[in-house]
Amino acid sequence: MRKDLSKNSTAVGGTAILEMDGALSVQDASVSKATPSIEPDFPSLLGFILRTALNVAFVHWFTNVSRATGGHVKFLHEYADCPLLLGNDGRPVALYEFIEAIDGAVDYDLLREEFPTVSFAQIHGAISFLRKVAQFNSAGVDIDEQEDLAAASDHNLIEALKKAIADQEVTRVLDHSERDR
Repeated sequence: MRKDLSKNSTAVGGTAILEMDGALSVQDASVSKATPSIEPDFPSLLGFILRTALNVAFVHWFTNVSRATGGHVKFLHEYADCPLLLGNDGRPVALYEFIEAIDGAVDYDLLREEFPTVSFAQIHGAISFLRKVAQFNSAGVDIDEQEDLAAASDHNLIEALKKAIADQEVTRVLDHSERDR
């Protein structure tokens, strides 16, 4: 479907003003500079509508869960509805970062005592799952991917990893205690 600007617009001081019926938005259309027309991208429009509806449903459900558990977890639009805790100073703490800290503090052996049929990999997988759920955001940003990209361009981190790997290789070659057990 092609909308001709000459039929659906008015000129004001040499500037064309597009009149739309509300069925399309700027995000749903592409404007061709060569030809004055607007072409809606219906698959993208449908995908956008579905993603928006799912985001609204998830934020609504997560908000209800937060209310039912004391309302401590917040979903602020300015942070793309990513689950947050607000510190006493008002600064946000992303829930996925909080779960990372829990993962570092938890004693896997105690969890294995509580759930003897669950493996260490399953415990780690469950915590990773919760961390990934806590990364939900209405902007659709893959936080892990963003962190990986930042880490991949961090020269100091890369050098520290190279040194740690080299040190580990030296330790493994020089430490014969494992062999003698």
